[in-house]
Amino acid sequence: PPRSTLFPYTTLFRSGKAPVRFSSGDLDNYSELNISNATDSIAIIKQRSPGITANNRAKITQSGSSNSAYIGQTGRNNIALIDQNGSNNDAAIGQLGVNSEALISQDGNNNLAVIGQANFSRQSSQLSIDQKGNGNTAYLVGSGRSNLGISQDGNDFALVKASSSMRIYINQAN
Repeated sequence: PPRSTLFPYTTLFRSGKAPVRFSSGDLDNYSELNISNATDSIAIIKQRSPGITANNRAKITQSGSSNSAYIGQTGRNNIALIDQNGSNNDAAIGQLGVNSEALISQDGNNNLAVIGQANFSRQSSQLSIDQKGNGNTAYLVGSGRSNLGISQDGNDFALVKASSSMRIYINQAN
C-alpha cells in the first residue's frame, strides 16, 4: 500500500520496513515522503536551519525498486523535490543558504542526478534535472540567482558548474 509520511524534521525511510529514524530541533521545516510499489529503496530528508523561522520544504516520491534519494537543506525558504519512477535510480539534492529551489525527476532505470547549490544572495535560484529513459547522468552545481536546467532522454551525460546570475538550459534529446 502507498505510504505517505509527513514529518517536520529528519526523515529516513527504507521500503519494506517501518521508518527507522526521526529526529530534529527544527519544527518549522516540512518533509514529505510518498512511497508506493517500491522495494529495496531508500529516501532520506535532512533539513537544518539557524534561528526560529526555517520554512524549508522537501518531498520525495518513489515508485519502483532499488532507488535511492537524498535531500539535505541548511538555511531558510528552500524547496526541494525528487520524483523517481523506475529502478536503480540515484538522486541527491544539497542546498545551503536561502530562497533556493531544486527539482529532480527520474522516469526510467539506472539514472544518476546530483544538484548542489549555495545561495546567500537572498535572490531566488532554480535548478532542475529531468531524466527520461535509461542510463542518464547529470551533475548540476550553481549559486545565487541562477536558473539552470538539464533535460535528458537516454544514455546522456551532462556536467554544469555555473556561477551566480547564470541562465543555462541543456536539452539532450536524441
